[in-house]
Formats: sequence, C-alpha cells, structure tokens
Amino acid sequence: MRIIAHHLTKFYGQNQALREVSFSIGDGVTAILGPNGAGKTTLLNILATLVEPTSGWATIQGYDVRRQRRQVRRILGFLPQEFGLYERLTAWEFLDYMAVLKGLDHRREHVQWALEQVGLSAYVRRKVGTFSGGMRQRLGIAQALLGVPQVFLLDEPLTGLDPEERNRFRRFLTRLAFQRTVLLSTHLVEDVSLIADRVLVLHRGSICFDGTVEELRQPARGRTWFARMTQNVLEDLQQRYQVTHLERDGDEFLVRFLSLTVPPIEAEVVEPTLEESYLWLLHAQEEEE
Repeated sequence: MRIIAHHLTKFYGQNQALREVSFSIGDGVTAILGPNGAGKTTLLNILATLVEPTSGWATIQGYDVRRQRRQVRRILGFLPQEFGLYERLTAWEFLDYMAVLKGLDHRREHVQWALEQVGLSAYVRRKVGTFSGGMRQRLGIAQALLGVPQVFLLDEPLTGLDPEERNRFRRFLTRLAFQRTVLLSTHLVEDVSLIADRVLVLHRGSICFDGTVEELRQPARGRTWFARMTQNVLEDLQQRYQVTHLERDGDEFLVRFLSLTVPPIEAEVVEPTLEESYLWLLHAQEEEE
C-alpha cells in the first residue's frame, strides 16, 4: 500500500477536524467525498506534510509524513485547494521554477510534458496573471505532475474547469492511475462515478463509508422514488422527504425523492444515482447522531 493512515486525529483548538481516520490505499483512483467542513482538506494537508496531526500517524511509500517530510515531498505530486501563482512569470517560467524546487533533472522535458497533459502548450509564453480561472487550475495540476510521481494528492482538482476540460482531465487521471496512486477530494459526485475505483466518505471528521462506487449505491436502492405531482402535493412532500431532483412539466412537477418507507402518493421505485446514494448515506449518518 502506497498510503497508510492510522487513527489520524486533528484538533484546531476545541474543534475536532478529524476523528480516528484510518485507511490503506494502493494503486488506482480513490475519491474522498464529504460536505464542507467534513475534514477532506485537513486530511490531504496532513498527508502532504503541511499540517501535523494531533495524534495518529501516516506514511507515504513507507516515509512517515511527520518525521520524514523532505522524503515525502520529493515523491509526491500535490495540488492544494488554494495555491499561489507567480503572476509575472510565464507558464513555462513558473513550471520551470517548480521543477527546480523539486530538484528535477531534465527540467525542459518535464515541463513540456506537464503542459501538454493539461492542454497549455500553446500558452507557454503567456504570463500567469492573464490566465483565466480554469487555466490557473490546469497550471496547478501541471505543477503536481512534474516529475511524474508515484503518488498524487489532489484537492478539488476539477474545480473551475469547463465541461470539456473536466472530461479531458478525467480521462487523463484514468491513464495516470495505472500503477500509480491518486487520492483526490471532490464535491462533484458525477466525477467520482466516472473515475474512482474506491470511495471514502468523510462526515464530521470520520470515515462513514469505504468501498466501491457500486457498494455506495446499494443502501439507496429501494429508497429512491419518482412521482408526478401538482404544486400543492409537492409543497407537502418537500416538508416530509428529501427531494433530489425537481423538473417542471406543464402544470405538474416530475420529482425524485428519498424515503425509507412507501410514500402515501402514487410513486415508483427507481434506480438511485450516485448523488442520491451519497445523500442517503449522509442522511443516515445524521439520523444515527
């Protein structure tokens, strides 16, 4: 296993961001799902050696993230959720500088390859300060690719990308994960269904699910419903159930919603989407608490 976490716990003052988080990850794409504040960024920052856990330990390729930071950083590709760019440098100059910091030989080849992978080869001489939000995100991804490390930590890597860019990067991640480990956080459930071999769901700092995409779908089967209804019925239904999709059709509404029991209206059971399965899991966690 390339990444091992053992009882990772993190407090910020009185606030507990992580609670006894443990897992082992090998090659392939593992996605971390969770609502805002669940602890996704804290977990990735600990693994990237930027934040120390309050207790517990983790290793990457056998190196301890607390005691062997330098070794971890040399073998890691990391894209933080928020990263600084040097506005006055060109795309090439920025990546070349990052390659120097990583101590890479043959920097030109590494920089050229990384730019090609994110579709920025035509903009090598443009200053970073002129880049759009999506282009900046792609440049951040490119710096994580420098040196083609065996382990990648990507915090919301698809944020800011347009649909075409997201599709291209999903395909690239699939290729990249062959004999490599990619751990990414995202709130885009659709992306998880398309690229992830394994899913970890964080809820209030704890892992409440660890399994495949298909296993995540299972609990919501038989609990996802579809119905056509008037506005009056809809208003009552929204107070009693979690509506996951709403679409107007003339004077009526087409509604998908979650319910453990058979609803008191004419409705049919439908196959849950991954997003509905994820919402059902979070709802179940709330009920248990």
